[in-house]
Amino acid sequence: MMNDTANQIADTIEDVTRALAEWTVERHFQSDATLSDRFGKTWRGDWVAHVESRLRFLAQAVALEREELFAVAMRWTAQSHGSKPDHRSDLDLSLRCMRDVILEELPPAAVDITRRCIDAGLLEIAQQADVDSAVSVSSASTNRLALEYIENILS
Repeated sequence: MMNDTANQIADTIEDVTRALAEWTVERHFQSDATLSDRFGKTWRGDWVAHVESRLRFLAQAVALEREELFAVAMRWTAQSHGSKPDHRSDLDLSLRCMRDVILEELPPAAVDITRRCIDAGLLEIAQQADVDSAVSVSSASTNRLALEYIENILS
Protein backbone atom coordinates (compact mmCIF):
# COMPACT_ATOMS: atom_id res chain seq x y z
CA MET A 1 0.00 0.00 0.00
CA MET A 2 1.28 3.43 -0.76
CA ASN A 3 1.99 5.65 2.23
CA ASP A 4 -0.49 8.31 1.00
CA THR A 5 -3.29 5.74 0.99
CA ALA A 6 -2.33 4.53 4.46
CA ASN A 7 -2.35 8.11 5.73
CA GLN A 8 -5.77 8.73 4.18
CA ILE A 9 -7.16 5.62 5.86
CA ALA A 10 -5.64 6.69 9.20
CA ASP A 11 -7.14 10.16 8.77
CA THR A 12 -10.53 8.63 8.05
CA ILE A 13 -10.33 6.55 11.22
CA GLU A 14 -9.35 9.64 13.21
CA ASP A 15 -12.19 11.66 11.67
CA VAL A 16 -14.88 9.16 12.68
CA THR A 17 -13.33 7.81 15.88
CA ARG A 18 -16.21 8.88 18.11
CA ALA A 19 -18.88 7.31 15.91
CA LEU A 20 -16.89 4.10 15.46
CA ALA A 21 -16.37 3.90 19.22
CA GLU A 22 -20.08 4.45 19.96
CA TRP A 23 -21.09 1.77 17.44
CA THR A 24 -18.46 -0.63 18.77
CA VAL A 25 -19.64 -0.24 22.36
CA GLU A 26 -23.27 -0.68 21.31
CA ARG A 27 -22.39 -3.87 19.43
CA HIS A 28 -20.37 -5.08 22.41
CA PHE A 29 -23.32 -4.43 24.72
CA GLN A 30 -25.64 -6.31 22.34
CA SER A 31 -23.25 -9.26 22.60
CA ASP A 32 -22.81 -8.98 26.37
CA ALA A 33 -25.56 -7.20 28.28
CA THR A 34 -23.70 -7.75 31.58
CA LEU A 35 -21.36 -4.83 30.85
CA SER A 36 -23.61 -2.34 32.61
CA ASP A 37 -23.93 -4.55 35.68
CA ARG A 38 -20.22 -5.33 35.88
CA PHE A 39 -18.84 -1.84 35.21
CA GLY A 40 -21.33 0.46 36.94
CA LYS A 41 -23.26 3.56 36.00
CA THR A 42 -20.52 5.15 33.91
CA TRP A 43 -19.71 1.99 31.98
CA ARG A 44 -20.80 3.25 28.55
CA GLY A 45 -18.79 6.47 28.64
CA ASP A 46 -15.79 4.62 30.05
CA TRP A 47 -15.93 1.98 27.33
CA VAL A 48 -16.38 4.57 24.57
CA ALA A 49 -13.25 6.35 25.82
CA HIS A 50 -11.31 3.06 25.87
CA VAL A 51 -12.41 2.18 22.34
CA GLU A 52 -11.55 5.68 21.12
CA SER A 53 -8.05 5.16 22.49
CA ARG A 54 -7.75 1.82 20.70
CA LEU A 55 -8.94 3.42 17.47
CA ARG A 56 -6.22 6.04 17.77
CA PHE A 57 -3.63 3.28 18.22
CA LEU A 58 -5.14 1.63 15.16
CA ALA A 59 -4.93 4.82 13.10
CA GLN A 60 -1.25 5.21 14.01
CA ALA A 61 -0.46 1.61 13.07
CA VAL A 62 -2.35 2.00 9.79
CA ALA A 63 -0.57 5.26 8.94
CA LEU A 64 2.79 3.55 9.41
CA GLU A 65 1.57 0.27 7.87
CA ARG A 66 2.89 -1.62 10.92
CA GLU A 67 0.44 -4.11 12.38
CA GLU A 68 2.87 -4.95 15.15
CA LEU A 69 2.45 -1.45 16.61
CA PHE A 70 -1.23 -2.14 17.20
CA ALA A 71 -0.38 -5.60 18.55
CA VAL A 72 2.06 -4.11 21.08
CA ALA A 73 -0.53 -1.53 22.14
CA MET A 74 -3.06 -4.33 22.69
CA ARG A 75 -0.52 -6.35 24.67
CA TRP A 76 -0.03 -3.36 26.94
CA THR A 77 -3.80 -2.89 27.17
CA ALA A 78 -4.29 -6.56 28.04
CA GLN A 79 -1.59 -6.34 30.71
CA SER A 80 -3.15 -3.19 32.16
CA HIS A 81 -6.50 -5.00 32.37
CA GLY A 82 -4.82 -7.52 34.63
CA SER A 83 -4.82 -11.27 34.31
CA LYS A 84 -8.51 -11.71 35.09
CA PRO A 85 -9.99 -13.85 32.31
CA ASP A 86 -13.23 -11.84 32.19
CA HIS A 87 -11.34 -8.58 31.58
CA ARG A 88 -9.26 -10.22 28.86
CA SER A 89 -12.40 -11.64 27.23
CA ASP A 90 -14.03 -8.19 27.40
CA LEU A 91 -11.07 -6.72 25.54
CA ASP A 92 -11.14 -9.53 23.00
CA LEU A 93 -14.86 -9.10 22.33
CA SER A 94 -14.50 -5.33 22.14
CA LEU A 95 -11.80 -5.67 19.47
CA ARG A 96 -13.92 -8.16 17.52
CA CYS A 97 -16.85 -5.75 17.63
CA MET A 98 -14.57 -2.90 16.55
CA ARG A 99 -13.32 -4.98 13.62
CA ASP A 100 -16.90 -5.79 12.54
CA VAL A 101 -17.95 -2.13 12.73
CA ILE A 102 -14.91 -1.00 10.75
CA LEU A 103 -15.47 -3.63 8.08
CA GLU A 104 -19.06 -2.43 7.70
CA GLU A 105 -18.51 1.32 7.92
CA LEU A 106 -15.15 2.19 6.39
CA PRO A 107 -14.43 2.28 2.65
CA PRO A 108 -13.27 -1.00 1.06
CA ALA A 109 -9.72 0.37 0.67
CA ALA A 110 -9.45 0.53 4.47
CA VAL A 111 -10.54 -3.02 5.15
CA ASP A 112 -7.34 -4.98 4.50
CA ILE A 113 -4.88 -2.99 6.61
CA THR A 114 -7.32 -2.39 9.47
CA ARG A 115 -8.27 -6.06 9.61
CA ARG A 116 -4.60 -7.09 9.66
CA CYS A 117 -3.89 -4.68 12.51
CA ILE A 118 -6.87 -5.76 14.60
CA ASP A 119 -6.16 -9.45 13.96
CA ALA A 120 -2.57 -8.88 15.08
CA GLY A 121 -3.94 -7.28 18.27
CA LEU A 122 -6.31 -10.19 18.88
CA LEU A 123 -3.47 -12.67 18.41
CA GLU A 124 -1.30 -10.71 20.82
CA ILE A 125 -4.05 -10.76 23.46
CA ALA A 126 -4.43 -14.53 23.08
CA GLN A 127 -0.68 -15.04 23.35
CA GLN A 128 -0.53 -12.78 26.40
CA ALA A 129 -3.24 -14.91 28.03
CA ASP A 130 -1.10 -18.01 27.40
CA VAL A 131 1.95 -16.31 28.93
CA ASP A 132 -0.04 -15.16 31.96
CA SER A 133 -1.41 -18.68 32.42
CA ALA A 134 2.09 -20.20 32.29
CA VAL A 135 3.42 -17.62 34.76
CA SER A 136 0.49 -18.28 37.07
CA VAL A 137 1.18 -22.04 37.08
CA SER A 138 4.88 -21.40 37.61
CA SER A 139 4.14 -18.98 40.47
CA ALA A 140 1.81 -21.51 42.10
CA SER A 141 4.57 -24.15 42.04
CA THR A 142 7.10 -21.69 43.44
CA ASN A 143 4.67 -20.59 46.14
CA ARG A 144 4.04 -24.20 47.14
CA LEU A 145 7.77 -24.88 47.41
CA ALA A 146 8.33 -21.73 49.45
CA LEU A 147 5.52 -22.70 51.81
CA GLU A 148 6.99 -26.21 52.26
CA TYR A 149 10.39 -24.67 52.95
CA ILE A 150 8.95 -22.35 55.60
CA GLU A 151 7.01 -25.24 57.19
CA ASN A 152 10.21 -27.32 57.36
CA ILE A 153 12.09 -24.46 58.97
CA LEU A 154 9.36 -23.93 61.54
CA SER A 155 9.14 -27.63 62.41
